[in-house]
Amino acid sequence: MIIKESGIGRTHGEMGFYEMTQSLTIVKDTLPFVKKNLWWHPYSKNLYNGLKGLINLLYSKKLSLKLKGFWDLLKILPRIFRKE
Repeated sequence: MIIKESGIGRTHGEMGFYEMTQSLTIVKDTLPFVKKNLWWHPYSKNLYNGLKGLINLLYSKKLSLKLKGFWDLLKILPRIFRKE
């Protein structure tokens, strides 16, 4: 913040804006039919491997990694249909 800029001051500058506001998180469900999204608690090693499998499925260049990623993803898909 630059001191003595005419008309800005503390309350009308960037610092004043952040001091007088609160951050708000908005979550929009993209899949409203699921009972529990994959990224919600509780986490486990199995969930981690499944989400890593999704990344491998989408972005890996090797076919073997894509297939393993697909298999790991299939293991965690039932999680979204049951409420824990």
